[in-house]
Amino acid sequence: MSTIARKRIAALPNLPWEGSLQAVPELAADTYARRLAALRDRFGDHSHLVFYADREHFSNVEYFTGFDPRFEEALLIVPREGEVTLVVGNEGDDYANKIPFPFKKVIYPTFSLPGQPRESSLTLEEIFRASGIREGDRVGLAGWKLFGPKDPVRAEDALDAPYFIVRALERAVARGRISGANEIMIGNERGLRHSLEAEDMALCEIAGTMTSRSVYAVLRALKEGMSEEEASRELRISGMPLSAHPNVNFADNAFYGLASPTMASALRRGDVVGAGMAYRRSLCHKVSNYILDAREETEERRTFFDDYFRAVAAWYEALEIGAPGKEVYRAVRGEIGDLRAFGIGLNPGHLIHTEEWSNSPFAEDCDAPLRSGMAIQCDFTASRPARGLTVHAEDGVLLADAALRDALKRVAPEMLEEWSRTKKAPQHAAWLHEKARAAHAAKSRLGE
Repeated sequence: MSTIARKRIAALPNLPWEGSLQAVPELAADTYARRLAALRDRFGDHSHLVFYADREHFSNVEYFTGFDPRFEEALLIVPREGEVTLVVGNEGDDYANKIPFPFKKVIYPTFSLPGQPRESSLTLEEIFRASGIREGDRVGLAGWKLFGPKDPVRAEDALDAPYFIVRALERAVARGRISGANEIMIGNERGLRHSLEAEDMALCEIAGTMTSRSVYAVLRALKEGMSEEEASRELRISGMPLSAHPNVNFADNAFYGLASPTMASALRRGDVVGAGMAYRRSLCHKVSNYILDAREETEERRTFFDDYFRAVAAWYEALEIGAPGKEVYRAVRGEIGDLRAFGIGLNPGHLIHTEEWSNSPFAEDCDAPLRSGMAIQCDFTASRPARGLTVHAEDGVLLADAALRDALKRVAPEMLEEWSRTKKAPQHAAWLHEKARAAHAAKSRLGE
């Protein structure tokens, strides 16, 4: 890709989502039943799989139940056959009743916040045994962190739940009978949470639309002298749960990457501006410079942005069902050379679900193919702090084959109409390249 054409756009389209909220698909009991059945098909020699969750690391438990602990720890115990057991603290008691299918609920007060009532209860070991776990059983334990071959962690230590839970499980089944099971959930090759149903993909689109609208509102409201906190008010965050802290940052603060807005800031011409937020199943984040006239652009920054745009366009062009993750990585590298030398410290993109980052197939040596049902983030910040240069254009796409698109038509017909309408709108970009634009349209949220 050799030429970047710059085009001035008077105003970016920010079309409201016009679908009916009554048409938003729900994840119902039959969806969770299918997910549990798919999980049991992957049990191998395990008698039970135990899933750990807390406020930050809830996605596996939420995937099977719709329940996410808000203050406490929780455990979901899934036997090879029969009813699942959910172990919660005091404040999970009522909230767990939202689960739309029969299950066994056990209150374990030790999961509750410090100082709350600790009525007499079973020990964790007794709870495990009551759920059917017996000495000598082989149990899989999954929290959230998938350890890989490059992690300097011994296999017997690769258990990502609090020590007191692991020890109780060891007393129930014997040491050496527990293994990590996160590969089943978020492995790049076959992870269950990377093959979403039509209903879940529709929820991704709703979250993505709301997120991008909020970020765009911030960008439109920017004016010289305003503080980060003032600008962040334009996010107008709803009550939907977030998967990351909102970021609205100016100047040096934007180079921290993860900082929250401050009141002691004032936007100036030429400052770096970063704006982003994330409802679950989505994230939108934009970083560039605040200028009012193209003549304010430095040659160094112009070249940096052009190179970055080529890399982003190459990313979209390489994205397709069946392509190995390494091909997307190599497409980006083909435009900018060594990623770290350019200022990109992480993978060029990743998978997303109800957490902000579940895994990433976009690595130089990853043969895992992209597949229908994946929710994917185009996410790679390029940053050179010593030169005052940074840029980011993160957004999400969904991969859907013909069968999944047909399913989307059944579960979210109004959303399909909205997608068709917005695909005809002008592109949301300040710099356009015809080939990249066509590729992006072809591989949009509805494309293969």
